[in-house]
Amino acid sequence: MRMPTSSTDPREALAWVRRMEILTGLVALAAGVVLWGEGWWHWILIGTGLLGLSPWPGARAILRRAERKPGVLVDDAGRRRARGRRAVLAQVPIYAVVGVVLGLLIGGVGAAIVIGGLMGASAALGAWVFLRRG
Repeated sequence: MRMPTSSTDPREALAWVRRMEILTGLVALAAGVVLWGEGWWHWILIGTGLLGLSPWPGARAILRRAERKPGVLVDDAGRRRARGRRAVLAQVPIYAVVGVVLGLLIGGVGAAIVIGGLMGASAALGAWVFLRRG
């Protein structure tokens, strides 16, 4: 369950990501079942959970592609760090915008500010941890 380091083999890191996808998929499914009588929200959780459990998107798809074309995975640590840095910095504004849109859809401007702020702050914290670890 421990997060891989930046020097970990890409296949091992993607296997860890796949385990986390499965874990969060199961948690989302359980939350969807718990919230079954609370309106339509449970369908979003169930859909997210099923998507996390499915082998088509995410890390498993990358691992399958790497079996056919080994050049897909980058072994050079410097290139991997640079790619990760670009991805992490792009995720922060994307998460904030998605939070604002979700907030507007579910509760108006106040919810948009709160959800967008929380999602942006959590993404920024994740980016900070990633960039700090190198």
